[in-house]
This record gives sequence, C-alpha cells and structure tokens, in this order.
Amino acid sequence: MGKKRQHSEKEQPESAEGASPKPSEDAPTGAVPGSLTLIPGQQGKKLQTLLELIDAVNRLHFELGAMAARIHGEADARAPHRALLRNLIEMGPRTVPQLAGLRSVSRQFIQKLVNQLLKEGLVEYIDNPAHKRSRLVRIAPRGYAAYRAMRDREAPAGKWLAGGLSKSDLRTALDVLNVLEAKAAGYTVAGEGEPTVEAVKETGDPSSDGSERSASS
Repeated sequence: MGKKRQHSEKEQPESAEGASPKPSEDAPTGAVPGSLTLIPGQQGKKLQTLLELIDAVNRLHFELGAMAARIHGEADARAPHRALLRNLIEMGPRTVPQLAGLRSVSRQFIQKLVNQLLKEGLVEYIDNPAHKRSRLVRIAPRGYAAYRAMRDREAPAGKWLAGGLSKSDLRTALDVLNVLEAKAAGYTVAGEGEPTVEAVKETGDPSSDGSERSASS
C-alpha cells in the first residue's frame, strides 16, 4: 500500500470562507468601517454620508423615470424633452447654446432634442435680434398644451410623493441639493485633485467644518 501523504498544519490550505481578510496596510487607522472614503474620524463619516446621499439621488432619478413611464407610457416618458419645454416656458426663447449651458450638456445633444420637438410642432425658431446666425427657440402653442397635459397627468403622483413631508422638509432638501449642484459645477481639478483657488472662493473650503455655509442660510 502506498504511503499516506502527511501535511503539516502549515501546509494545510486555509478555507476561503474561514479565512479572515487582513486589513490593508495602506488603510488609515480609524477609517470609517465599510466606508469607501478611507478617511479617519468625523471627516470620514461626513464624506461617507455624502456618498450615501449621492447614491440616494441617483436611485431617485431612476425611480422617477420609471414612475414617469408608468404615468405617460414608455413613448411619452421623455424627461429631457419635458425639461426643455419647461425651460422655454419659464425663461422664454433661448438659443441652443444657452439651453445647453443650463444643464452641462453638449450643444449637439440639445440640438437633437430641439430638432425632434420641431418635427412635432412643439417648438419653433424665431429671429434673434442679438445674433443673426443663432436663432432663438420658442415654445409653440402646441408645445405649451402638451406640457400642461403632462403636468396634469403627473399632479396626483406629485401629491402622493409629497404626502407626509412638510414644506419645510422639501425646502431643506432643495436647498442642500442646490448647494451641492453649485459646488459640483464650480469644482475645477488642479494638480493633485484639489479645487482651484477660484473654485474654493466660489463654494467655500470643502475641508473646513468651521467655514461651511449652511444650506438653509
């Protein structure tokens, strides 16, 4: 009979399930457990909360899109088109570059949306006294009626979403999101991933708890 192979305890492979992962030597002491920020202390907890908020906003974006599809049907759930019509109603005629500047997207993307709305008779071009070669986009009567119809269909869902929330709750959430949007728009990477002096002046020092501006102020 063949000899039985003997394994010392050192030669026994560890079970993948039983092995406990070794902490990374690069991870700072005191980092928030489960955090992706790898920053210790209160600052790490604060940034972790920010990441959770950003994740929640992303999830809400997709949930609202799915809700719009249920309300309007897949063919009519066109958030970019609806947003463009709303801009034209609230702000009046605008050029394609001006509309693109409202949402940090390319002029080509907005031009494609405008072309689709033109074909449907929802918007129209008018002359621009300030620039002969850059015409103004204006909402057409048919576009205004279509937007009002969409808002009427969405009204019950809006009331349901706002249920249980006070006006103050919604205002606080809006203020916080507006501050984060302004900071994100004003952030310019310089060198080692730090904002430029101009960005810090515009939005405040993101690393200083004492100098932070209250969202509700």
